[in-house]
Amino acid sequence: EEFSNYDKILVLGGHKAYTDKYMPINIAKYFLNDEEKEKLLEEYNILFKVIDNPYGKNPDQKLIIFAGSDRDCTVAVPLEDNDRDRLENIKEVLAGTNPLDEPLNKIKNPDYDGDGMGDRFEYGKKLYDPSIPNDRYFININTMQFRESVFDEFLIQTFDFNPDNIYSFMGNDATFYNFKKSVEKIKREADNNDIIYISLIGHGFENGFSFSGQEGITYEEIDKLLDKINAKCIFVAVNACYEKTSLKPLSEGNGYRLVVAYPVFNKYFDLVYKQNMNPSDISVGDVLDYAKVKSDSFEDKSKIRYHLYLGDKRSDKE
Repeated sequence: EEFSNYDKILVLGGHKAYTDKYMPINIAKYFLNDEEKEKLLEEYNILFKVIDNPYGKNPDQKLIIFAGSDRDCTVAVPLEDNDRDRLENIKEVLAGTNPLDEPLNKIKNPDYDGDGMGDRFEYGKKLYDPSIPNDRYFININTMQFRESVFDEFLIQTFDFNPDNIYSFMGNDATFYNFKKSVEKIKREADNNDIIYISLIGHGFENGFSFSGQEGITYEEIDKLLDKINAKCIFVAVNACYEKTSLKPLSEGNGYRLVVAYPVFNKYFDLVYKQNMNPSDISVGDVLDYAKVKSDSFEDKSKIRYHLYLGDKRSDKE
């Protein structure tokens, strides 16, 4: 009666589990058949079973039994991913799928929070949350290129980026004014769940970047602008002369910061189209490893490079 308002009740423990005042009845003992009990006696084996709750007042309520061959195994079962579909067992149970034998291509991958990344991708990742939108923003400044950026379309088509969150300025449009205006807009929209990606490509000088119009802006000035953004993570990639002088000033600030003195974003094309890697599996750390970027060319104080992704491959979502 106390739990009658719940749709599902999770029971941890097999037919050999102890009973006490908190668990007065060994559910598994009465509702596992002989074959299932025998299976649990085998080393490192686990069992999952759903039954109608015979003790409750809610006729639709389910009892979900998770049991392992021993106590340690049982405790670990809910957080494991036995069918390797990127969903922990307990989360599959809540979603109504089988965590032990459901094929990967049969698992739905909804985008519950509507941020363009599927729940299966976001589960278990340090910087992402499937229940809270992790909106992504991209500022692309390239004073050397005068044609439309191909990478912007790559973000939209491959990673389901919101086009309204991409601020791309090429050639003469790559001014400090446009950069500052983009930062100010993101500042008004972003919150501490969001990820900001910034690419600066062009001429540089010691401790600064030259925007179009011969505007030399120091990295300290750029950092002061970025400090105004309330974001979970800000990732900046700089490709310019004296680019390594950007590492220290731009790595200071709230939230996670990753600064790389290398044109990281361009290498995603190589990994996706030449190495045939799944875009959903490519972290920034993977790109740095592939490009053999040395440790003195990036600043990653919080060690997030292997936790930071561009997003979820669009075709993986259903």
